[in-house]
Amino acid sequence: MRIQHRVETAYILAGGRSTRFGSNKALVEIFGERLVSKLARELRLSGLDPILVAQATSDYEGLGIETIADGLDHAGPLAGLVAALRHAHSMGQSACVVCSCDTVEWRAEWLAAMQSGMDRSPAARIVVFGGESFLPLPGLYRTDLVDLAEEGWRAGNRSLRGLHQAAGTDICRVDLPAELLPKTFNSQEELGLLLEKKP
Repeated sequence: MRIQHRVETAYILAGGRSTRFGSNKALVEIFGERLVSKLARELRLSGLDPILVAQATSDYEGLGIETIADGLDHAGPLAGLVAALRHAHSMGQSACVVCSCDTVEWRAEWLAAMQSGMDRSPAARIVVFGGESFLPLPGLYRTDLVDLAEEGWRAGNRSLRGLHQAAGTDICRVDLPAELLPKTFNSQEELGLLLEKKP
Protein backbone atom coordinates (compact mmCIF):
# COMPACT_ATOMS: atom_id res chain seq x y z
CA MET A 1 0.00 0.00 0.00
CA ARG A 2 1.38 3.39 -0.98
CA ILE A 3 1.71 5.86 1.89
CA GLN A 4 -0.26 8.99 1.03
CA HIS A 5 1.07 11.15 3.85
CA ARG A 6 4.67 10.97 5.01
CA VAL A 7 4.68 11.67 8.72
CA GLU A 8 7.87 13.17 10.13
CA THR A 9 6.87 15.15 13.21
CA ALA A 10 5.08 14.50 16.49
CA TYR A 11 3.80 17.41 18.56
CA ILE A 12 3.56 16.98 22.32
CA LEU A 13 0.89 19.23 23.83
CA ALA A 14 1.95 20.61 27.21
CA GLY A 15 -0.09 23.78 27.59
CA GLY A 16 -2.50 22.64 30.30
CA ARG A 17 -2.58 23.73 33.93
CA SER A 18 -2.29 20.20 35.41
CA THR A 19 -4.68 21.38 38.15
CA ARG A 20 -5.74 17.94 39.35
CA PHE A 21 -2.18 16.64 39.29
CA GLY A 22 -0.84 19.52 41.36
CA SER A 23 2.29 20.20 39.29
CA ASN A 24 3.43 20.15 35.67
CA LYS A 25 2.65 16.64 34.41
CA ALA A 26 5.16 16.92 31.58
CA LEU A 27 8.02 17.34 34.03
CA VAL A 28 7.11 14.60 36.48
CA GLU A 29 9.89 12.02 36.88
CA ILE A 30 9.20 8.41 35.92
CA PHE A 31 11.96 5.94 36.66
CA GLY A 32 14.47 8.79 36.90
CA GLU A 33 13.46 10.49 33.64
CA ARG A 34 11.20 13.45 32.96
CA LEU A 35 8.00 12.19 31.36
CA VAL A 36 8.27 14.57 28.41
CA SER A 37 11.89 13.53 27.83
CA LYS A 38 10.86 9.87 27.93
CA LEU A 39 8.05 10.52 25.46
CA ALA A 40 10.37 12.47 23.13
CA ARG A 41 12.92 9.64 23.23
CA GLU A 42 10.26 7.04 22.36
CA LEU A 43 8.95 9.19 19.51
CA ARG A 44 12.46 9.52 18.09
CA LEU A 45 12.82 5.73 18.17
CA SER A 46 9.70 5.62 15.97
CA GLY A 47 11.40 7.91 13.46
CA LEU A 48 9.50 11.03 14.49
CA ASP A 49 10.93 14.43 15.36
CA PRO A 50 9.31 15.54 18.65
CA ILE A 51 8.27 19.16 19.07
CA LEU A 52 6.83 20.41 22.33
CA VAL A 53 3.91 22.86 22.25
CA ALA A 54 3.65 24.83 25.47
CA GLN A 55 2.34 28.08 26.90
CA ALA A 56 5.49 28.67 28.98
CA THR A 57 8.33 27.55 26.72
CA SER A 58 10.95 28.58 29.31
CA ASP A 59 9.80 25.70 31.53
CA TYR A 60 11.40 23.25 29.12
CA GLU A 61 14.78 24.83 28.47
CA GLY A 62 17.67 22.42 28.73
CA LEU A 63 15.68 19.30 27.82
CA GLY A 64 16.95 19.15 24.25
CA ILE A 65 13.44 19.24 22.78
CA GLU A 66 12.41 21.86 20.25
CA THR A 67 9.60 23.91 21.80
CA ILE A 68 7.06 26.25 20.23
CA ALA A 69 4.48 28.45 21.94
CA ASP A 70 0.77 27.85 21.62
CA GLY A 71 0.31 31.60 22.05
CA LEU A 72 -2.68 31.47 24.38
CA ASP A 73 -2.73 31.35 28.17
CA HIS A 74 -4.09 28.03 29.47
CA ALA A 75 -6.45 27.70 26.52
CA GLY A 76 -6.46 23.90 26.51
CA PRO A 77 -5.49 21.26 23.96
CA LEU A 78 -7.29 22.86 20.99
CA ALA A 79 -4.94 25.88 21.17
CA GLY A 80 -1.98 23.49 21.18
CA LEU A 81 -3.40 21.54 18.25
CA VAL A 82 -3.92 24.73 16.22
CA ALA A 83 -0.31 25.78 16.93
CA ALA A 84 0.94 22.32 15.93
CA LEU A 85 -1.03 22.27 12.68
CA ARG A 86 0.12 25.78 11.78
CA HIS A 87 3.75 24.84 12.43
CA ALA A 88 3.60 21.56 10.50
CA HIS A 89 1.83 23.25 7.59
CA SER A 90 4.50 25.97 7.48
CA MET A 91 7.12 23.20 7.06
CA GLY A 92 5.22 21.71 4.12
CA GLN A 93 3.99 18.65 5.98
CA SER A 94 0.61 17.22 5.05
CA ALA A 95 0.04 15.36 8.33
CA CYS A 96 1.52 15.13 11.81
CA VAL A 97 1.15 13.12 14.99
CA VAL A 98 -0.25 14.99 18.00
CA CYS A 99 -0.13 13.56 21.52
CA SER A 100 -0.55 14.82 25.07
CA CYS A 101 2.32 15.28 27.50
CA ASP A 102 0.74 12.83 29.95
CA THR A 103 1.00 9.89 27.55
CA VAL A 104 2.79 7.41 29.79
CA GLU A 105 4.26 5.41 26.95
CA TRP A 106 4.50 5.79 23.18
CA ARG A 107 4.25 2.55 21.23
CA ALA A 108 6.04 2.31 17.89
CA GLU A 109 3.20 0.31 16.34
CA TRP A 110 0.77 3.20 16.83
CA LEU A 111 2.34 5.20 14.00
CA ALA A 112 1.99 2.34 11.52
CA ALA A 113 -1.61 1.77 12.61
CA MET A 114 -2.48 5.46 12.18
CA GLN A 115 -0.79 5.71 8.79
CA SER A 116 -2.56 2.56 7.63
CA GLY A 117 -5.89 4.02 8.77
CA MET A 118 -5.33 7.22 6.81
CA ASP A 119 -4.20 5.32 3.72
CA ARG A 120 -7.30 3.09 3.85
CA SER A 121 -9.54 6.14 4.26
CA PRO A 122 -8.20 8.82 1.88
CA ALA A 123 -10.90 11.31 2.90
CA ALA A 124 -9.95 11.08 6.58
CA ARG A 125 -8.33 14.15 8.07
CA ILE A 126 -8.08 12.67 11.58
CA VAL A 127 -7.05 9.16 12.64
CA VAL A 128 -7.49 8.19 16.29
CA PHE A 129 -7.81 5.06 18.39
CA GLY A 130 -10.66 3.66 20.43
CA GLY A 131 -13.49 2.75 18.09
CA GLU A 132 -16.56 4.61 19.30
CA SER A 133 -14.81 5.95 22.40
CA PHE A 134 -13.64 9.56 22.31
CA LEU A 135 -9.85 9.42 22.44
CA PRO A 136 -8.61 12.45 20.48
CA LEU A 137 -4.96 12.00 21.47
CA PRO A 138 -2.69 10.62 20.31
CA GLY A 139 -3.87 11.07 16.77
CA LEU A 140 -2.74 11.62 13.22
CA TYR A 141 -4.03 14.98 11.99
CA ARG A 142 -3.85 16.33 8.46
CA THR A 143 -2.53 19.87 8.42
CA ASP A 144 -5.30 21.07 6.07
CA LEU A 145 -7.54 20.72 9.14
CA VAL A 146 -6.10 23.95 10.52
CA ASP A 147 -8.69 26.14 8.77
CA LEU A 148 -11.56 24.20 10.34
CA ALA A 149 -9.89 24.31 13.77
CA GLU A 150 -9.28 28.06 13.56
CA GLU A 151 -12.82 28.69 12.32
CA GLY A 152 -14.20 26.78 15.29
CA TRP A 153 -11.90 28.66 17.65
CA ARG A 154 -13.16 32.02 16.37
CA ALA A 155 -16.72 30.76 16.82
CA GLY A 156 -16.04 29.99 20.48
CA ASN A 157 -15.23 26.27 20.29
CA ARG A 158 -12.47 25.50 22.80
CA SER A 159 -12.56 21.70 22.79
CA LEU A 160 -11.14 18.85 20.77
CA ARG A 161 -14.56 17.20 20.97
CA GLY A 162 -16.06 20.19 19.16
CA LEU A 163 -13.43 19.92 16.43
CA HIS A 164 -14.12 16.22 15.99
CA GLN A 165 -17.85 16.91 15.75
CA ALA A 166 -17.18 19.55 13.09
CA ALA A 167 -14.95 17.13 11.16
CA GLY A 168 -17.81 14.64 11.06
CA THR A 169 -17.14 11.76 8.69
CA ASP A 170 -13.56 12.92 8.03
CA ILE A 171 -12.42 10.79 10.99
CA CYS A 172 -11.01 7.28 10.88
CA ARG A 173 -11.14 5.36 14.17
CA VAL A 174 -8.74 2.46 14.56
CA ASP A 175 -9.69 -0.32 16.94
CA LEU A 176 -6.98 -1.62 19.25
CA PRO A 177 -7.09 -4.18 22.05
CA ALA A 178 -7.74 -2.50 25.39
CA GLU A 179 -4.24 -3.28 26.64
CA LEU A 180 -2.71 -1.40 23.68
CA LEU A 181 -4.79 1.76 23.96
CA PRO A 182 -2.93 4.93 25.01
CA LYS A 183 -2.79 5.54 28.76
CA THR A 184 -2.91 9.04 30.25
CA PHE A 185 -3.51 10.41 33.73
CA ASN A 186 -4.97 13.42 35.53
CA SER A 187 -3.98 12.82 39.15
CA GLN A 188 -1.08 11.48 41.20
CA GLU A 189 -3.23 8.47 42.08
CA GLU A 190 -3.97 7.66 38.44
CA LEU A 191 -0.28 7.85 37.55
CA GLY A 192 0.59 5.56 40.45
CA LEU A 193 -1.94 2.97 39.28
CA LEU A 194 -0.62 3.07 35.72
CA LEU A 195 2.97 2.60 36.86
CA GLU A 196 1.95 -0.32 39.07
CA LYS A 197 0.57 -2.10 36.00
CA LYS A 198 3.74 -1.66 33.93
CA PRO A 199 5.84 -4.85 33.66
